[in-house]
Amino acid sequence: MLSTRQVRKSFQSGDQTLHVLNGIDLDIRKGEMIAIVGASGVGKSTLLHILGGLERPTSGTVLFGEVDVYSLSSDRIARFRNEQVGFVFQFHHLLPEFTALENVMMPGLIRGMDRDKAARIGSELLADVGIGGRAHHRPGEMSGGEQQRVAVARALALNPGMVLADEPTGNLDTHTGEAVHDLLKKLNRDKGTTFIIVTHNDKLAQRADRVFRMAEGMLTLESR
Repeated sequence: MLSTRQVRKSFQSGDQTLHVLNGIDLDIRKGEMIAIVGASGVGKSTLLHILGGLERPTSGTVLFGEVDVYSLSSDRIARFRNEQVGFVFQFHHLLPEFTALENVMMPGLIRGMDRDKAARIGSELLADVGIGGRAHHRPGEMSGGEQQRVAVARALALNPGMVLADEPTGNLDTHTGEAVHDLLKKLNRDKGTTFIIVTHNDKLAQRADRVFRMAEGMLTLESR
């Protein structure tokens, strides 16, 4: 479903060149849950951003199916992100003035989806993530765990090919984080959604089909 070949990423800081990714080769199958672990600052989030079309690599290729993502125009890369990728971040980034349902509807409305259809899909997804009864509450009226569930539902709103999650439980207490772990695995199992998750949480990582450790700009598959 998704492949990278010799993906490299460097940043220039004054006279210094910082090499963050040093030739990443990765193949991800449809319906897999992949975890990427490693120390802070080793490039995990950078890799996730490259996989999702948010940040262009310095060199190398990212193939979604047979499409070389970064050979596309900027407009088509934006379309790829909108149609094929859902994002969940450590901080949920919900729009505070809108209800949970309206937040989940937003990707569909931006794409031009009929409002009634977007509302129906949003209601179904909120029920799927266990907070259907909170659809008309605003983020400020919800707990951190509930807000993150809304963010997960929003990521699924356009039925993306994959969901990229960057420390999705990093801002939650242990009990709430466990509940979100259960939710992600359930969605992966029941919907066949492909998840690529960057996490410091070993319990969440161990629920993945494969775990990769990043160090010195390289990925290594961990034995189970």
